[in-house]
Amino acid sequence: MLTTSLMLFGVSLPLMYVILGIFLLSIIYYVFYGSRQLKKEAANSYQEASIK
Repeated sequence: MLTTSLMLFGVSLPLMYVILGIFLLSIIYYVFYGSRQLKKEAANSYQEASIK
């Protein structure tokens, strides 16, 4: 009983790290991509304002 729970813990721990890593990477990606999109929109609106 103890060995199986230890095995499950040993398996679930790396799995948790993998899920956490994917989660963090997706957050970083969305923040990076979102800020790039915002900068693009800001640049576009600034150009439109300067044209007018």
